[in-house]
This record gives sequence, structure tokens and C-alpha cells, in this order.
Amino acid sequence: MRHVTGVQTCALPISVLEILRNAGELYPFLKGAQAIRTWSGTEGYLPDHEPVIGPSSTQPGLLHGFGFAGAGFQLGPAVGEALAEIVCTGASRQPIEAFSIRRFQA
Repeated sequence: MRHVTGVQTCALPISVLEILRNAGELYPFLKGAQAIRTWSGTEGYLPDHEPVIGPSSTQPGLLHGFGFAGAGFQLGPAVGEALAEIVCTGASRQPIEAFSIRRFQA
């Protein structure tokens, strides 16, 4: 098991077994399923628990899309569309100003 400044950075086998047990209880057809591979990663949480979406305030041409705190799969398509609109037309049709990186700058 690896640790970075006291933070666990990999899935423990006991955690995987617990997940499989719970999955079997919720979905009986999964009873007896085996995990052949696992993956774990870090989540990006920001102080206000909202993602950063839009242009960088320090690097021209750089667009941000991060800090989804576990909601990236849900938000990804819409964020991708908004960022693509910025690239293609210079602006997003959706209001994304509330997600600007500038909100953290005093």
C-alpha cells in the first residue's frame, strides 16, 4: 500500500471484498462475482465543492475542466460541450462564469 502525506492511494483488498459483498446483496446475480482487476484514484475537491470550468486566468489559450469531486462522468459531456464551444466560437452558450478559476483569486 502506498501513502502520500498520510493519504491512502490504493484500494485495499478488504475494501474490494466489501464492495463485492455489498454488490451481491443488492444485485443477487452478482453473487460469486470475482474482481480480476481494480483501480482507484484521487478525487478533485475544491474549497467550495464546485468544479473549475473555463479559461485560465494566467495562461492564454488554456481551458480548465477539473475538480468534479466524483461527478465527472455525469458532468463530463456538458462540460466538454461548453469547452468545445469556447474553442470553436470563443464563448459557451451556457453560463459558466460561476465556475471560473477567478473565484479563488482575491
